[in-house]
Amino acid sequence: MFKKIAVAVDGSDFSKKALNAAIVLGKEQKAALSVIHVVHSVQTRYTAGEVALSVAEFNRAIRQEGEELLSRSKTNAEDAGIHCTTQLLTGDVAQSIVQYAAENGVNLIVVGSHGRGMAKEILLGSVSHKVAQLAKCPVLIVK
Repeated sequence: MFKKIAVAVDGSDFSKKALNAAIVLGKEQKAALSVIHVVHSVQTRYTAGEVALSVAEFNRAIRQEGEELLSRSKTNAEDAGIHCTTQLLTGDVAQSIVQYAAENGVNLIVVGSHGRGMAKEILLGSVSHKVAQLAKCPVLIVK
């Protein structure tokens, strides 16, 4: 029986399916649900079109995008009748998910089979694979 479920979201279609699966399982198991999103801090300057973004501006923008994603995910879970918390993490995606699960007594990690990473054509499914390899608890990979 699962008492604590963590689901990682990144805005991709696969993570939306993972969130839906986690909500269904959470309701069935009467489990607490944690929705997590992991961002990378950027150390270099990026240029978007003609507007140069400072590192701080860029990091602030991706954190804000992550917070909005978590807020929408929490609303979806609560609308379905399940208690939900959210957590925005920074660092390596797979490592952060596994570490969060270990530190918070998570019984099940739910992830999408593919994310929306910049190099997804090359590393298709690498985060879900790494989470499955590193996690000490069961991992549900949703297609």
